[in-house]
Amino acid sequence: IYLPDTLQHDSGAQKGLQRVADSSVVRVTYTHFDERKHSSETVATLDGARALAGKVAAPSVAGVRWVHIDSLSDAVLAVFASALSLDAGAVQDALYYPQRPRTHMSESSIFAVLQAMSLQDTADCLSGLNPKQVALFLCPNNVLLTGAIEHVGVFDTIQTKLSLPGSQLRKQDSCYLFYHVIDTILTHFQGPLDPFCDSLTDLEHDIINNPDHKLIRRIHFIKRELGLLRRQAWPTRTLLANLLEAESPLLSSDSKNYIRALHNRTLQIIDIIETYREIGTGLLELFSSRTSGKLSYIVRILTIFQLLFLPAIFFAAVYGMNFHQGMWELDWDFGYSFFWILVCCSVFIEVCALRYVGWI
Repeated sequence: IYLPDTLQHDSGAQKGLQRVADSSVVRVTYTHFDERKHSSETVATLDGARALAGKVAAPSVAGVRWVHIDSLSDAVLAVFASALSLDAGAVQDALYYPQRPRTHMSESSIFAVLQAMSLQDTADCLSGLNPKQVALFLCPNNVLLTGAIEHVGVFDTIQTKLSLPGSQLRKQDSCYLFYHVIDTILTHFQGPLDPFCDSLTDLEHDIINNPDHKLIRRIHFIKRELGLLRRQAWPTRTLLANLLEAESPLLSSDSKNYIRALHNRTLQIIDIIETYREIGTGLLELFSSRTSGKLSYIVRILTIFQLLFLPAIFFAAVYGMNFHQGMWELDWDFGYSFFWILVCCSVFIEVCALRYVGWI
């Protein structure tokens, strides 16, 4: 269900979504390409953005036209929304963050919002996820409009590929570019999984060799980050499924085949995430087992020492009662030596018994 504009904003506010702050920073990149040529220009003013909007809106221009807004703002997006007749509700949604990945289709465009994932080092030397929201508008006449609230390295990679002569991207239409942007986002989405796998392997080694309570914090951190990935992966799967089921003239049959491959890839990513979360749970159980085993070992050692000193305690208590009558050992010249010989023999017999039963 796609709610009306006003209802969406109220709902977004209740869910804790924030609106993009108004900014004087303008950075819009316009890329026009086909199989034979490629051109790109960047503007840093609102007037320059209006001039680019005029080029993008011209229906007779051949080739693919891609506009990327590097720092989304209401004013800049409104310029291109007016030129391309974008859906008003989708335009407003693009200005709110953070949103779960989803898509909306109208007669004038296909709107999709995703989260590009990257790793960043935190204050405690742990690598955490840094999600950055990306909005896409697939429009008629081979036009693609993308925008990010802050700079995302995904688009630098795509621009580099487009600048290469003979690139596969330059031989395709805007539908393929739309697919390729999502594919690159998923590639960055899958990137953090390898460091998490290495961290889990190292944690398993550390738990086996030296179970420290600091490791619990690292395990919970990784599980929390995997949970964040999981919360983004499932809606991304739904987004791709909706694109596959969509009956839109903007999506060709070939592009749906590409999107189907992305859908299958997303399922694989979800399986990997679930596997890593289960490994994290297993590490917590392993830590608990190792800690319990270490505690049991300490109690066992203390018990053995207590048993070894038990004969000495017993004989010391007996001869410490000071009953001289009947205790000839107290007046015997070799009584002290006799006491230690008796204690040592008792301890020796006790050690032999403990070794026989396998305690030591």
